[in-house]
Amino acid sequence: MFPLPNVVLVPGTILPLHVFEPRYRQMIEDLLDRSGRLVVANIREEAYDEIADSPPVHRVAGLGEIVRHLRFPDGRFLVWLVGLERVRVTEVESDRLYR
Repeated sequence: MFPLPNVVLVPGTILPLHVFEPRYRQMIEDLLDRSGRLVVANIREEAYDEIADSPPVHRVAGLGEIVRHLRFPDGRFLVWLVGLERVRVTEVESDRLYR
């Protein structure tokens, strides 16, 4: 899950992302080896000051698929997601840096 403030991934739309935090770079690396699908969840407004941690998100989010990516030598990514559908968010334990 990729939690972002003021971002909603709507089915049928393209969402460009600049991925630079180590936890989300790890997530993109993992996704490129798998389905390439991820959930973009909108952070609850009252939690904007918790973005660096694991902020609470809205229960409905957007499922997207990576349709294009560009990897920079320093490990950053430019990623383009296409929105597939709305999903309900359920938290699960993770041994990775990301949720």
